Amino acid sequence: MERRHTYTCSLQFGLFAMAHSQSATPVPESPVQYTTKDHSTIDAEFKFLSSSSCAIPTFVRRVVVVYFTINEIATLLPTLALMERAQSLIVDCVSLDVRHRVLGSYAISDLILRSLVQSFGNITLLEMNCDFFDSRQFVSFISSFTSLKTLDLNESCLYRPPDIESEEECSALPNFPPPPLLKVLRVTSLDISAILHWFFMFDKPPALSELCFDRFIRCTGRDPSRAQLARLLKAVGPNLKHLKISQTEDDMGIWAPDILLEEFDLTENIALEYFHLRLISNNRSPCILLFERLCSQLTSPVLREAYLDIDTPDYHLRPDEWSELDKILATLKSPYLETVAVRSNVPPRAIRAAFPRCRERGVLRSL
Repeated sequence: MERRHTYTCSLQFGLFAMAHSQSATPVPESPVQYTTKDHSTIDAEFKFLSSSSCAIPTFVRRVVVVYFTINEIATLLPTLALMERAQSLIVDCVSLDVRHRVLGSYAISDLILRSLVQSFGNITLLEMNCDFFDSRQFVSFISSFTSLKTLDLNESCLYRPPDIESEEECSALPNFPPPPLLKVLRVTSLDISAILHWFFMFDKPPALSELCFDRFIRCTGRDPSRAQLARLLKAVGPNLKHLKISQTEDDMGIWAPDILLEEFDLTENIALEYFHLRLISNNRSPCILLFERLCSQLTSPVLREAYLDIDTPDYHLRPDEWSELDKILATLKSPYLETVAVRSNVPPRAIRAAFPRCRERGVLRSL
């Protein structure tokens, strides 16, 4: 009798492969894990995976390459190429020594990028944790995955970000459109102006349903990211269901809430179900103003959760200062609102005291 089983092949310091297979040979119901704990056995393990008698690569659906240097990844490519049916690819070149990271030291070569595209051109999920040399390399690589639905750029950076590239370089980006099926975009650290500039080279940006940006806004100097992100939020409109914005005072330099308030508008995101806003600052006034303004724009009738992360290290919540925000959140029109989650550096009782209306509505949750 033919049965479906799940296999897990794990090379702890290198390859993690989640495989789905059909086999007539009985195997344990729980996943079978194949593990090695140091680089010294990698050659033997990859020789096994590459052998004609090994069917595992045929059924691999998820490949994760971690704890390898750029040069070491190059040696893995011939074996990784056997896993051409993979649907998810995660490459992490930074976690190996993130504490001593120097920008550009994890810049991935064009040769490796081309090989990844050739081997995994049909993936639907891509997570990259590495440095791209410039916007051109980034665009050429990402645009090659035409079936991509989820793009997670975790701690990725541009060695030469757009603000130091010449106008000729910025305007000469490859005329390759973003993946047409892209629905989820999560960005941490990468200068998003490169992504946004690329999106708006074409008539319509991807119809994103989830958008997460962490540490992206600069309120000092020339930075088109604010206006471009506001434009993107408007463009995706009712497609957007999940929005997360995270920002710290260090990233923003001198707080300029008036600039942000003029440009951000969530009123057209009428299908938003989940809203997460995280601000870290010692300056409470801009924090309060930003929370009030953005939360007042939550007009979605299907909103289920509003998650507010209020981190003011040298400041304690005073109920009177948060009264207006409490009123805004408690009177949101969505009948589906289940949770107003508030996280801060104060005891839960202080949060409950600062948000009495949300508590009375039965949606307040302190974290």
